[in-house]
Amino acid sequence: MNQDRLQRPQLCPSLGLSRVVCPQMHARIKPPDYFLGVSDADSAIPPSPLSQALSHFPKLVVAAVNGPAIGIAVTLLCHVDLAYAAPHATFWTPFLRMAIVPEYASSALFPLTMGRSKASELLFLGKKFTATEAQASHLISEIIPTDRLLTEVLLRLEDMLAKPLVQKSVVAFKALMKSQRLREVDDVIKAEFRAFDDRIAEGDVAFAIGQLLQSRL
Repeated sequence: MNQDRLQRPQLCPSLGLSRVVCPQMHARIKPPDYFLGVSDADSAIPPSPLSQALSHFPKLVVAAVNGPAIGIAVTLLCHVDLAYAAPHATFWTPFLRMAIVPEYASSALFPLTMGRSKASELLFLGKKFTATEAQASHLISEIIPTDRLLTEVLLRLEDMLAKPLVQKSVVAFKALMKSQRLREVDDVIKAEFRAFDDRIAEGDVAFAIGQLLQSRL
């Protein structure tokens, strides 16, 4: 397969999400006192560049999940264009147990994607979805055997790239599919970050994490 073709400007392969990605705080660099809720009131963190970049990205973004997805590794799936997973992949958003809030517009996009009840299982109950449950909930489109996951996804993309005028078509299709909700998504992301800042300032996150650590001793 010609890997150079995957560098064409109409496609951004984001394949092989095999490592655990931690929730929300991964993209928010602040001194420790911020997370203890004792930082200055004017130190609220702006949304990370990742949030803006991926939700507005004009190229096709493809994800292949071949391990445990936690936090943003799950919420970003609402922003990619094609998502596949290995049979052993799991999907977990333990925001409630850490007293943080839904992130990356998941408070709006999860109910829209999978329905309110399934979204509530992920967000309120902290249920860890299997790959089968993720597929049934429309987080991913297909489960592919682990040993063929990347090969199969790349073959499908190669087939798409062979179509005439694919560069113009992909950009045009994606713009039409996303343009109506981009502003709403941006507003939801900002609201989630403000709510997260409030919980930090009130000491909720520090307390919840302290309780979790204490329970593990």
